[in-house]
Formats: sequence, C-alpha cells, structure tokens
Amino acid sequence: MFLLGVIFSPRPLRYSPLMAEKNKLTRLFEPVEIGSMSLKNRIVMPAMQNSYATPDGFVTSRMKEFFLRRAKGGAGLITVAMACVDSPVGKGYNNQVCIDDDKFIPGLKEFVDIIKAEGACVMLQLNHVGGQFGMAVKKGMRPVAPSSIPYPTASGYEIPRELTTEEVGDIIGKFADAALRAKEAGFDAVEHHTCIVQQFLSPRTNRRTDLYGKEKSKFLLDIIEKVKHRVGGNFPQMVKMYGDEYIHGGLTLRAGIRLARRLEDSGVAAIHLISPNTPRLPFFEVATRKWSVTTSPVYCPPAHNVPLCEIYKKHVNIAIVAAGRINDPILAESILKQEKADLIAFGRALIADPEMPIKASAGKFAEIRPCIGCMQCHHAISQNEPLLCTVQPTLGNENELEITAAKKKKKIMIAGGGPAGMEAARVLAVRGHDVTLYERSPQLGGQLVLASRVRGKDVVEKLKNYLENQIRKLGVEVITGVELTPDIVREGNPDVVVVATGANQLIPKIEGVDGRNVRLAWAVLSGAANTGRRIVVLGGGLVGAETALYLAEKGKQVAIVEMLNDIAPGEAANSRFSLMARLRKDGVRIFTRSFVDKITTKGVVFSTHWYTKRRNDEADTVVLAVGSRPNWQLASDLEGIVPEIYRIGDCCSPRKTLNAIHEAFELALKI
Repeated sequence: MFLLGVIFSPRPLRYSPLMAEKNKLTRLFEPVEIGSMSLKNRIVMPAMQNSYATPDGFVTSRMKEFFLRRAKGGAGLITVAMACVDSPVGKGYNNQVCIDDDKFIPGLKEFVDIIKAEGACVMLQLNHVGGQFGMAVKKGMRPVAPSSIPYPTASGYEIPRELTTEEVGDIIGKFADAALRAKEAGFDAVEHHTCIVQQFLSPRTNRRTDLYGKEKSKFLLDIIEKVKHRVGGNFPQMVKMYGDEYIHGGLTLRAGIRLARRLEDSGVAAIHLISPNTPRLPFFEVATRKWSVTTSPVYCPPAHNVPLCEIYKKHVNIAIVAAGRINDPILAESILKQEKADLIAFGRALIADPEMPIKASAGKFAEIRPCIGCMQCHHAISQNEPLLCTVQPTLGNENELEITAAKKKKKIMIAGGGPAGMEAARVLAVRGHDVTLYERSPQLGGQLVLASRVRGKDVVEKLKNYLENQIRKLGVEVITGVELTPDIVREGNPDVVVVATGANQLIPKIEGVDGRNVRLAWAVLSGAANTGRRIVVLGGGLVGAETALYLAEKGKQVAIVEMLNDIAPGEAANSRFSLMARLRKDGVRIFTRSFVDKITTKGVVFSTHWYTKRRNDEADTVVLAVGSRPNWQLASDLEGIVPEIYRIGDCCSPRKTLNAIHEAFELALKI
C-alpha cells in the first residue's frame, strides 16, 4: 500500500550552511556499516568511467594514481567504474577495465591493495552495456539487449539484437564469475550498474515474452542470487538504478519501490539512486518538475535526486546512496541530518579536488577546489577520450604534473585577474616565485564573474573565490583597479611578464549596431548596462544563451537570433540539453539559422532558413553576443622591454575556462 503523500510530496530540502559548520559535519564523517563493510565515513566516490585502463582492459599506473589520490584524500568508499563482464560486446569504451577473465585478477589485486592501504574500502562496478551504446558496433558486432529496441538514451547506434533465453542465462553467469574474480582480487563489494540491468527492468526496453519479460526484475534478481551462490551471502552487493525513469512506458516510481523491497529481501546492501538521461525528451519536464539527467550540469538544481531518495528511504531499511549535483559537503551534511539518504556520492567533486573529504573534516571549506558543473569530464568520456577536468589540470597526470620548487626564484608580473591569471599566480607562488598580479577592474575573476550571474551558477563564483583566496594566502601581491602598462613594467623591471588580458567582445558590421538601444552582453551581465522589457539577443553561443536566460529569469521577454543550427553548439551534450530546457521553461524564443539584416530603433530585422522573407522582431533592447577577439596588445607592446613574455587564456584565442586554467598551470610549471 503506497501513501500518495509520501510518494508525491517529499519534504523540501532544508539547507543551512551555519547548521553544518557549527556541528563540523558530524554525520558526514560518521562511520557506517554497509553489509560486511565498515566505512570510515559516509562519502562514496561513485563509479565514473575514466578511460585510464589499457585498450585490453588492464589496470595502468595512471589509473592507480588517480584512485590513490582520492583514497588518500579521505573518501570512505572508492568505486571502480564499469568493469566489463563480457568483452567486447558488453564493453562501453575503448579504455575500460575488464573482469571477464582470470588474467585481470593480478593487476586488480595490486591496485586494490594500494587503495585499501589508505583506509578506504573498494568496490567494483560490474557492467554490460547491452543495447545502450558500446564498442560492439566499432568491432563489427551487433549489440545485444533484452529486446530489439533502441535504448531511449542512445542516439545514432545500431538497433540491438534480442538475446535468447539461453544467452540471458549466460550473461547472468558472467556477472557471477566477475563477482568471484572481484572477491579474489580483494574488492570489498560489487555494484550492479544500470545499462543492461536497467534495460531488463524498464518496460520501454524489455518487451520479451519469456520469464525475463513477464517478470522484469528477474534478470537482476537472478544475478544477485547467482553471485551469492558463487561468492557467499556475506559479500556485499549494491545496485545502481533509476528510481524513476520519468519517461512514458518506462520504470515508474511505484515499480521502482516494489523492486527496492525485493532487492532488500534478496540481501542487497545498498541502493544507489540516479536519474536517467533522456535527450530525446526535455531534461526538465514542466508538468512534473523533474530533472532527468544522470550526470547533472550546472543548470540542474543541486541535490535534485534527493527527494526521490527520501521516498525510497521510507519504504526500505537498507542504505540509500544519494547522487545528483551534491558537490558541497555542507549540503551533504544537511541531507544526512534530515535523514533523506544514508550515504552521499561525491563524483565530480572528488575529480575536482581529491582532498575534499580531508579539507571538509577540518572545516577548511574555502580550501576546497569546487566542481563547476561544466560537464567537460562527461564530454571527454562520451568522445572516448580520457577523463579531464576544467578546474583540476593534474587529473590523470598527477605524477607528471607535480608542482615542485623553482630552481631559480624570479620576479613575475601578471596582467589579468581572470581564471588564467589567478591560476598562473597560484602555481608560480607555490613554486616560490615573487608574483604581482594586476587587474584593471575593481575585482578579480574576469569571465568567472559574468558566468556566475545566471541563477544557479553560484558555484562558478566559488571557483573565483577559491583562486582568489589561494593567491592571497600564498602572498601574491594583488593590485586591482590598475591596468598593467609598459611604463609599470619598466619601473618594476620583472624577469617575466605573463599576459592574461582576456578578450574583447566583437561588434558586428550590421546596420544600426551603433544605435542607442544596443548593448553588449558582458555589460548586461556585469550590471553596467540596463535593458528594456523586450529583448533580442544576437548570438546563441554560451554567452548569448546565458545572457538570454539571465534576462528571462528577471521577467523579460527574450528572443535569441543565431546564424548556426544550434544554441551553444560547443558545449557538452548534457549541458546544452539542460540549458535548452531552462530556456524553454522561461519562454525564450529561439531562431536558429537566422541572419540579421539590420537593427532599428524598434528592434531587429532578420530572415531565417525556413522563412526567407524578412521579419521584424520588436525589441526595446538589442544585446550583442556574437563572439570575442583576443586582447593581445600588451604582449606586443612589451617586446624588447622584458626578457620573457608569455600569453595564456583568451588573449591567445577565446575558448573555455578549461583552456585558460590548463594553459596557466602548465606554463607556471615551466617558468
């Protein structure tokens, strides 16, 4: 019997930073028993594909170092992602760990021993991608699935072949064999991943007529029983599943709760709840007010899966792991204290800062390098490339990019206090150089300040604050409100000047662009320029789209005119889908493949690919967001004045924050 009030009216999440700080995160760092595992805290590093294994699926030194840093950083449970139980047909990525043969056990055992020596428990996630995506097509094989139906989150993949009943039994046996190998390698537990498991659970992808179709949970329950028979009932098993697929014909919340009860009865130690990706549908459903996205971009609200976790906790007694943009330990403490979950999955937060748990336990919140939800990590993996992070340039190369003391101390001036300038100043100061940073505006941050204006992107401001706190703590002399000039350089006589002066907005050659009703997007976001009620934004890149969103959320009537096919085309897929969902939700009208003819005092005249006749879009204000160009003039002016001059960030070429921070870090190691 389900209580509708429980299912559809979860309590709102009360988030009080002062509450958590005062109590020093007592719940988050409280030991907990999960099956036979004793975790030193409630912090879980969830399974995240990193593509650091060999193409054949063996552990590498790069993979060891990546996980070792997170274990040393204080996470209670480390999960190794997507160990393939049936290669190549069940493999999702090129450089994915495999566990379908005894030959992988020695390397995994050595890996596990290193991690456990740091006091963390280690879990292996068992995986078969089924029809979702994978390497089968690339190897000339047809993917397999419960039914010959394309998976809702897949795009551009071959329709899978339906498994025979005998083949289903074989795959169940492969999961059990893999679990036995995991135990022999020293893992403390295994986790059964969504992929083929979810494809059997979902009525949308499982339309079989045998027992595995009539009873959708049979595949997963048979795996659990087979694993128990093979490795013993005391070996913990966890399940990562969608609590609600939020999609017509998919797994519903009621069915999910019934499944959770059966999982508890079968001896499962914990359930890790996530939401599915549904790119063929809006990521935000206005009717249900649900965000449907596995890896949550910054445009999704923090902890958006927690209400779902609270519902499940009321129906089962086993541990519930919460995930979904929980990248703040103070927020995690609030979730635990309100008993909405039992453990917290910090995925990208631990990618951004492996020492987050240690810093949080000591109350050093300002020392935590924040994840900004930019999705560059997810984008890299989706392109079958190794994991990378915008804010953590050492990721995957921790040993090679170790910061060491400079052999010769130098006097260094930096022009520009954006992300590139601040990161360069930080690393140079750590290495022992004498650093002075000049920023012509009254505050540091550059583009980070503008990016943080959009509602929900306050985490970008946290990155700005982190970098500023670091350079001030390290003794960098920061001079704001002063532009670095050749005269100042001559007087200071530095050994090195690092130019990180960013870019300037482009002003297109359009009739009427100099009108009194025209504004620059950066000026609008900074608050330096006012707008009317009706606005047309010219340019649908990230700056244009976020400016439109910023204005729409202030109650303005906004339209975007973009000459390309898509809005924010260079962004990671999840980010772009979620941004588009926010734009739709706030009523922003979008015109792609559209060309502006002129700007008038009444608005914009433009034509589109589907309506060649000119049309007028009335507007009180026209906002320009058509791109930017590098501001490299200072570097040119300093030629012959200083021995070493370097350019980094947007003053080389306008790109992403990732490029700015990584370039700054790598340059600072060389000086």
